[in-house]
Amino acid sequence: MVLKNLNIHLRFQGLINSLDALLLYCIQSTGLIQMNLSPKSQTTRLIERIDTVEKFRDIAELCEDFRSFVDEISEWGVDHIGGVDFYGVGFELNEELDIPELDRYFGSFGCTPENPHPTSRFFNDHVQIIHY
Repeated sequence: MVLKNLNIHLRFQGLINSLDALLLYCIQSTGLIQMNLSPKSQTTRLIERIDTVEKFRDIAELCEDFRSFVDEISEWGVDHIGGVDFYGVGFELNEELDIPELDRYFGSFGCTPENPHPTSRFFNDHVQIIHY
């Protein structure tokens, strides 16, 4: 009985594989469906989504780096944008994201850790104390 079920399963699986191959051939030969073989990176998707959503863009303009942005919007309960999770394992940033590229993106608005926004976590490190 086990061999008979296995034989039926293998024939059925072979039929599915044949149908998949036929469907793929029809799609490729007609050109009606364009297949994107180079999917966007998670970093690119995240940046594009931030650029298209005004409230995300407004916050991004005030943040010096990706970590600051994540900290700010986490207060709203947001832990992903555009299907891209901010966190990987535990509370570490997603290892599939290009953090240096994201930091450059956020720095392109003018605020950087070296030139922080006055409400930034970096600001107190750069304030000179003047004694009278």
